Amino acid sequence: MRTRFLLVLCLIPVLAQAAQVFVELQNPPAIAYWHEGRKGVQSLALARSQLAANQQEQEAFLAEVNRRGVRAQEIYRVSRLLNGVALEVPDESLEVLRSMPQVKALRLLRPKKPLLATAGPLVRAPQVWNRAYTGRGVRVGIIDTGVDYLHRDFGGPGSGYSSNDSTKLGDAPFPNAKVVGGWDFAGDNYDAGSDTPSKRTPKPDPDPMDCGGHGTHVAGIVAGFGVTKEGATFPGPFSLATPLADLAVAPGVAPEAQIYALKVFGCSGSTALVAQALEWAADPNGDGNFADHLDIVNLSLGSDWGSNDDPDAEAANNAARAGILVVAAAGNSGDTTFIVSSPAAATAALAVAAAVDSGAVVGAFEVLAPQNLAGSYPASEADFGPDLATLGDRQGLLAQPQPGEELGCEPFSPASAAALAGKIALINRGTCTFKRKVLNAQNAGAIGVLIVRQDDGDPFTMGNDTSITASITIPAQMTVLSVGQRLREYLSQGVQVRLTARYRNQFLYTNRAREDTVASFSSRGPRGDLVLKPDLTAPGESVFSAANGTGREGVSLSGTSMATPVVAGAAALLKQARPELAAWQLKALLMNGADPWLFGREKGQEPYHRVSRVGAGRVNVERSVSTPILLYASESPQAVSLSLGLLEAGQAASGQVKVANLTNR
Repeated sequence: MRTRFLLVLCLIPVLAQAAQVFVELQNPPAIAYWHEGRKGVQSLALARSQLAANQQEQEAFLAEVNRRGVRAQEIYRVSRLLNGVALEVPDESLEVLRSMPQVKALRLLRPKKPLLATAGPLVRAPQVWNRAYTGRGVRVGIIDTGVDYLHRDFGGPGSGYSSNDSTKLGDAPFPNAKVVGGWDFAGDNYDAGSDTPSKRTPKPDPDPMDCGGHGTHVAGIVAGFGVTKEGATFPGPFSLATPLADLAVAPGVAPEAQIYALKVFGCSGSTALVAQALEWAADPNGDGNFADHLDIVNLSLGSDWGSNDDPDAEAANNAARAGILVVAAAGNSGDTTFIVSSPAAATAALAVAAAVDSGAVVGAFEVLAPQNLAGSYPASEADFGPDLATLGDRQGLLAQPQPGEELGCEPFSPASAAALAGKIALINRGTCTFKRKVLNAQNAGAIGVLIVRQDDGDPFTMGNDTSITASITIPAQMTVLSVGQRLREYLSQGVQVRLTARYRNQFLYTNRAREDTVASFSSRGPRGDLVLKPDLTAPGESVFSAANGTGREGVSLSGTSMATPVVAGAAALLKQARPELAAWQLKALLMNGADPWLFGREKGQEPYHRVSRVGAGRVNVERSVSTPILLYASESPQAVSLSLGLLEAGQAASGQVKVANLTNR
């Protein structure tokens, strides 16, 4: 049993100017001696021997750090996928560490952040369920904020969240039939980017309960069972006949896959613990034998401007050597070249960009009159002011301010105030915060506000403006441009509307024109060295999945964080269908089977997005399961894509793509 140094320096508060670094030591990681295709006694013995040697090297290194008087706070150690120690040290000690003979490389840890039910049908998952491939027997690690295993979507009881002690096991049913294992590497108070030194030190425990909400949503997209409208766990069966429209929360893409909750975040903030969780995924029981590795890990996290030599990217590449398919989010920094995030930038990782689905589960408001306009229309609510579910419906005539005041960013003129008093104000989005608009309408005497988007994108929760301290006492909802335009056409006839919460997370808003367009927030490629990234695209805007701490409810969230688990779920279906394939072959099949056309503004209309910006296309798992042919770059199978790098004008380059027949016919 290895010892752990309680360094004297750990008892001394870390200086304000401190750096978090990964110190790579000279020995190779244990994975260097493991060969996925040759799991014999010799391979296992060599890997275990190297694991022991690495642990001894780390002990000796930390003893030397202590001897040299370096004030260091240990964050974690890894020996399997990387060989090194993550430390927090004063800036002035970096050169001391760099000069030590045991140190192979010293790299700054870049804290990763989380990258915030029609997705399944769009990627053709039900068609694959119909062939009895539901992810059964496939093990997926969710490296994230944890998982609320009490939620009905994961077979939990739907209660007990508030009374759960998140530092120990035994007071809640974990593991269960869905969330079969995991670990909390962080502790609830951990935040790698905190100004408080104590928060930058993780406090691991065995209970990976989610307190941030992100991981629960992600896990539901990958492999949730689904929740009925009565609030029970959906029992199946899973096929084309599954009544998706009649469920409160639809099943995940691979509803019978198993989940491992690997919690690397506290309740908020960032993390530097990704490599540690990847190492757990490669060797869950810690015995040095990689044969029990997880099949897939989902990384809906990252940091911009990713590179292949980021420590987490290197760990991802080595996890792939162990046989794990690493599926990672490309990032949410928009249409900027080279900004694709790490660890998605790892050559062997499957980097996922976000596209738009044709449908989103949102809320709605009602038009009561005139009769030819009556009905329910898509809408979202505000994250400030009274909750409509508590306040009750708010009904009234719709009115708009005077021309030139439609944005509502300044106090309304007397004429506009007279028009809005006692009515529901129709105001355009833009220029100022939602709360400012609602406050100005409230001061003008309005009894509610309906804000109109500038386009037909999905309605989203209107964020708070904490700089405004005035109390908001009237409710507000947001709708889309086409609805707002129609309402304005009928204002002279007297439009009666009802703001309501009764449709909350139950109204399906469909916009076919936006299907397969790339989400505006999705980070673009290629990688900084011109290697092709992202690799693949999946629906990631307004994806509906399990809501943390609610027991049985769902919520819509957007981000490459939501696109990534769609692909991880698709990979689980493919793994069940093709269990003999290696991780890189699964990656290749998912890319080979993608629908290639992704659009800039409207489905079927130019501009088309290039492979170098968003990858091979939108995932189509039915095609990937069915194809007998595998294509990949022969010189770099784990990359799959053929990248020619930076070429000078007039310079020629070539590469080879290998075509393999998977049927032997």
